[in-house]
Order: sequence, then structure tokens, then C-alpha cells
Amino acid sequence: MKCCRILSTVLLLTLVFCYSCSSHVENQQQADSQANVDIAGKNIVLDGFYTGLEEMCSMDSTGRKECYTDPARPERKWYHVGMLLIRGDSVFLDQRPISIGNENDTAWSASDGGFYFYSGTFVRTDTGVVFNLKEISCDYCATAVKMRRDGTTEPVENTRQLAGRIIEKGFIIKGYHYVRTKQEDAQDKFILIR
Repeated sequence: MKCCRILSTVLLLTLVFCYSCSSHVENQQQADSQANVDIAGKNIVLDGFYTGLEEMCSMDSTGRKECYTDPARPERKWYHVGMLLIRGDSVFLDQRPISIGNENDTAWSASDGGFYFYSGTFVRTDTGVVFNLKEISCDYCATAVKMRRDGTTEPVENTRQLAGRIIEKGFIIKGYHYVRTKQEDAQDKFILIR
């Protein structure tokens, strides 16, 4: 039984990895080829569960992209597995860190990269959707604070606004493909609390 769970987890991650990596901005032609299915997505029902991978990268002060690496294993790439749940006009996004050495070598992190949990709403636009998200919690993450005049601190609310383009199998968000999947298939692999 445990062997079946491990194999199904590896299979799911391999599929998510293949879909996400093939549609990243650097390989956008492949992702764009599906965009003509329903450009505005007006005929697609969006309620559902979607998964995707996002590189763990940020921009430095000069605008150069810097991706997280483990100095002990620099050949591995780090990602957040994104699990996006849409119900009505509500949206929930959970992001979990993983590192991938090759398609058969995926490691789930216990803390590197943080575990982000967002909730919010979305609206359809002429070209897709806009997700308005508020971080509701984050495990193993630094917390930004601002200093009050009296010297005390208060946490800074972390919000994100993500524009997504609707395609036949899901969304392109920040150049990454989020694929519609069955939540039941992912339930054993990911803990999604809703």
C-alpha cells in the first residue's frame, strides 16, 4: 500500500513537472499554442482544483533573476508546488517547496522555501482572470514588519495580485502552467485544508 502511494506521488509530480516546465516563459511558444482554444475563457467553467510548479526565484536590485539553490546540491532546481482551488468567486492557493534533480528524483522539503497559504477572490477579464490573494499564513517564512512611531512593530499584510490567462487545460500564471486535476487524486499527496 505504501509503495503504491509513493509510486502515485512520483507519477503525479512527474506529470505536474512536465506540464509546468513545458509552459514556462522561456518556452512560451508551447504554452501559447493552446491559448487559441478560448481566448477569453468565457465558456469555460473555472470551479475546480489546479496544480502547477513555480520556480523559487526573485529579482535582485538590478533586475537580475536569482533562483534558490542548495549549495550542497546545486544541480537540483527548487520549486513551489502550487495547489489552486476555485469555488465560485473564491480562490485558495497553497504553495509547498520541492526540489527536483531529474524526473525520478523529487524531494519534498521540510522547511526550505516556506509553505505559503493564500485566500482571496478572482474576477474574469477580457483576456483571462485576475486573482487577488491575501496570505493567511506561512510556515518557515520570514515575516515582514513595519515600525510604528512608538517603537513597536506590526506585521505587514502580504497580498498578491496574479493575472492568469485561461487555456483549455487550466491557466498560464506568471508563465507557469496550472493544470486542472482532480482534488481526490492529489489529496493523499498534498494536505489542502479547506
